[in-house]
Amino acid sequence: MANLMSYNLAMGVNYAAKGLTESIRADVGLIFSKIILKKTTAGLTLKQYLDKHEWLRIAPYYKA
Repeated sequence: MANLMSYNLAMGVNYAAKGLTESIRADVGLIFSKIILKKTTAGLTLKQYLDKHEWLRIAPYYKA
């Protein structure tokens, strides 16, 4: 469930960033920037929660 929330927040930021870069009007760009700010804040809160419960997935180390 928590990983699904993480994925949802990440995709929401990606889609909002795409909308921000493609918006022509300044007021529409402001709406997208507010969405990015809210989703990023929620993502930081979720990351702290996942780290607290040791549910955070860490990528394996690269061995050359």
